[in-house]
Amino acid sequence: MTSPSEVLASIAEQQPDVYKLGKTFGNPCLKLVSTNKVPVMAREASIVLKLPQETINMLLKEEGNRMYIPMTGKPMKEWLEVPDTYAHRW
Repeated sequence: MTSPSEVLASIAEQQPDVYKLGKTFGNPCLKLVSTNKVPVMAREASIVLKLPQETINMLLKEEGNRMYIPMTGKPMKEWLEVPDTYAHRW
């Protein structure tokens, strides 16, 4: 199985005009070339996506998905953590 960070590297390689690799919260991430904003990051066994809250609410109904909670212990608004059990969708 491809690791989450390998998935991000592949996306950046395929779309270098759109994404570049970076780090956020100590994790590999993709940054938009145009704005330097982070729409997605990789964790050890998951992908963390910045999505509209309405989309997150829908995806939270799927087993294993959860709000992203950094070391502060407080869930981050508009960030969803998707486990590698859904890697076939990445």
